[in-house]
Amino acid sequence: MIEYLVYLLLGSVAGVLAGLLGLGGVVLMPGFLLAFSWQGFPQALVLHMAITTSLACVVVASGSASIVFLRNGMIRWPLFYSLAPGVVLGGVLGALLSLHLPAALLSKIVAFVLILTAGDILFSGKFRKQAPFPALPWMLVWGMITGMLGAVVGVSAALFLLVMFRYCQIPMREGVAIATMVGWVSALIVTLIFVFTVAPSEGLVPTGSVGYLFLPAFVVASIASVIAVSLIARWSQHFSPAVLKKIFGTLLASVALRMAFFD
Repeated sequence: MIEYLVYLLLGSVAGVLAGLLGLGGVVLMPGFLLAFSWQGFPQALVLHMAITTSLACVVVASGSASIVFLRNGMIRWPLFYSLAPGVVLGGVLGALLSLHLPAALLSKIVAFVLILTAGDILFSGKFRKQAPFPALPWMLVWGMITGMLGAVVGVSAALFLLVMFRYCQIPMREGVAIATMVGWVSALIVTLIFVFTVAPSEGLVPTGSVGYLFLPAFVVASIASVIAVSLIARWSQHFSPAVLKKIFGTLLASVALRMAFFD
């Protein structure tokens, strides 16, 4: 019973973060990792189950937020079409790589980058000189990198897209809308890969699982996230960019520290 309350809390927080920043998976992956370990799931499966269940919830939460952003006309479609192919391809590659590469090592590498970025956001009072937006080939490359990182560590690719948007000085609210939409597409495809193309060892998978997706956690957290998104996304336009940047920087630092000490 306690685990369901944990799933409810995780989903609610993820919905709020998805509605404001498109970063629901930031709290879900570490939360599911701890919850599944506490429930005694096989250690060989815990990481991939946390990643898959987190991404499945991101699909629901980010999808709900994307609908709100679409209704408000906040999506820059040329930018979306430039980034989406690379992010999706990177997500597919990341999902396949995560099954064979040491996730702990990759997490520490990503953590180092995120700590530097979070520090710059939190302690730099002003933007540096505006960086030019990358040409299309580089946008595809960056999209692949963000999609791959998101799939490997179980968070929305929006987290890494927002780093690029910040240095290109895309307005925070607009960047969140685009990153959320792109992250939703990537998370959907990666989740399907983990659910339908991966067959964990029989006898080890907890009851209620489909592939690496743990359905009870997914259902409870998703319902909570949808409710939270519907309440918070429509208010996001009333939050100041400065507050959103501080929230974003704090989330980056939190994720980085969790990754740095992942075993």
